[in-house]
Amino acid sequence: VLSSTPSSSPTWTTSATPGPVPGLVVAACGTGVTVDGMLNEAVWQQGNFIQASQLVLGTNLYSQQASFKVSWDVNYLYVGFMLSNSSFNVPPAASPWQGEAFEVFLDMNNDHAATYGPDDFQYIMGFGLTQAWEKNGRTNGVLYSSYQMPMSPVYTAELAIPWATLGVSPSANAMFGFDVGADLDTSHGTRTGQLVWNGTVQDYTDTSHFGELQLGAPCQANTAT
Repeated sequence: VLSSTPSSSPTWTTSATPGPVPGLVVAACGTGVTVDGMLNEAVWQQGNFIQASQLVLGTNLYSQQASFKVSWDVNYLYVGFMLSNSSFNVPPAASPWQGEAFEVFLDMNNDHAATYGPDDFQYIMGFGLTQAWEKNGRTNGVLYSSYQMPMSPVYTAELAIPWATLGVSPSANAMFGFDVGADLDTSHGTRTGQLVWNGTVQDYTDTSHFGELQLGAPCQANTAT
């Protein structure tokens, strides 16, 4: 069950200090995922969502909470996301971080370098948009959808990234650098805060403070829809 209970309000910070220990996320088998943003498939209902709770930029005026979970199959890497106390501010497609959005950072050779290389990716998915943004335009085959939960200040989202776009062949126990961020907007048009899971405000240029993603037991091939 996803909770939308507010946390205590964080204070202003632009700190780039990393979390104390790189976190680890294990991705479960993701068969049957339909990318409609609703998170109603079995894989999202099992286990707990992970909090992205470090405020690395701006303020968190509404005490918003960001949560995510990761799954996979032989074709796609899936990320499910939830933001509580949403203001439902749709960002511009060309700069989706200037509104409510979630971000996924990937370091496919897991070298935690201080600069981005060709194996590193930054995806941004704006609330209410239908296309993912990637800093180098690598969105071929990427699927994304968000969903406003009825009678609730919560939005959920699903992302599917083809392994072919990421340039790797997946296998159980494979490890990748990984982080998730949430862009907050209480001004209707300009980002006012950012939460991250493990890294820093420099995640978009520096992979060294990412956490890690490990692929769990494999499952049968699936085609996301």
